[in-house]
Amino acid sequence: MNKKMNRERVHFLGSVWFLVKASDSFSCMLRQLRYQTAEFLANELRNLLPEENLVSAADLAPVLEPPKKLEHGHLAFPVFPLAKKLRQPPSAIAAKIATHLTEKISSKDGGSAAEIGLIKAEPVGGFLNLTFSDTSLQARLFKAVASDGAKLGFSDVGRGKRIVIDYSSPNVAKPMHVGHLRATA
Repeated sequence: MNKKMNRERVHFLGSVWFLVKASDSFSCMLRQLRYQTAEFLANELRNLLPEENLVSAADLAPVLEPPKKLEHGHLAFPVFPLAKKLRQPPSAIAAKIATHLTEKISSKDGGSAAEIGLIKAEPVGGFLNLTFSDTSLQARLFKAVASDGAKLGFSDVGRGKRIVIDYSSPNVAKPMHVGHLRATA
């Protein structure tokens, strides 16, 4: 079995669960969100620490990822590389950035934070967890789905490749147990 096979993943965005399997529209939307957030963070880091040339948006985009726990937000930014450059603890840097972003979010104009739909920045250990508004995420998803048009639900993943479907046939006259799973694997 190929270990690089695409697997189904469940994503939580806003108030909706998405079961994603090779969805071009969802991955396009998530990629766009990452790049816009990376640009926003790079600008805010330049504003917060003008004497340092820390990171660019191109460096930030690949490290932004959905956190493991859903209650931690939509994207997580690990601040460990910044901690190494600034020679400060990661938790202190995350707290400093979160305070700056929270002030930016709560200001009247909101600026670019409102543009990307950022509503909360929270430090958790060496990570900065970012939460976006449900409406902004849904608008992004609807825009991505609308751009796919007739291709929605279709993908070229696996086209031209052989797949093997193996049916398990345990003895139903015996009680089912974990050992029956071994025979199928």
